Amino acid sequence: MNRRLWVAIGLAAVAASPALARGGFRGGGGSPQHKPPWGEVVDPVKAAQIALREVCLPAVLDARPIEPFAKANRFVRTPPKTVQAARDDKVWQVGVHAKVYVVARADGSCSALVDSGPADLLGPMAEATILERREGIARGQSGPDDAGHLRRTVYCSAAGDTHVLISVATPSAGAPRGTRPFAATISRTPTLSPLCAVGRPSV
Repeated sequence: MNRRLWVAIGLAAVAASPALARGGFRGGGGSPQHKPPWGEVVDPVKAAQIALREVCLPAVLDARPIEPFAKANRFVRTPPKTVQAARDDKVWQVGVHAKVYVVARADGSCSALVDSGPADLLGPMAEATILERREGIARGQSGPDDAGHLRRTVYCSAAGDTHVLISVATPSAGAPRGTRPFAATISRTPTLSPLCAVGRPSV
């Protein structure tokens, strides 16, 4: 497969401190008009689901600005350097306890990042949350990165005249200490990515 594509979708999975916090997840819908007290969320799995379900997925799939969704859900604005994001990116923390963030990137994509949490629960949560959407999202390719430190899975959907590419990265079994436990990025692309083809990626 095209190695540069895997590199591009993995940029969000940079090093961060790991932890062993545990938690469950529950499917559901939401909208930026719903304003629950997310500031009290402690469970990183639940916080990551909120970031995906309430902000990144609806904003990108509907081609709407990310910031109003983050503000409507009362997320806490934080400096880009908190998650090693670019200076032009906007970052919000999901509540004030869980180390879970939403990043509105300058290119219009949206990332949900977890700096402390259980990767073995975050991956399944993300897949359930993504596939429960009604836009016909399908699972694409899944495989390790070139260094073998991350497992990346791609999900794809058509959105009008454009396509949506969702990449989810979690650490592999041999990942070094300090690897970010979860990073998901949702972006709109003018053409269908080759990563959307079902099956194992070629190296």
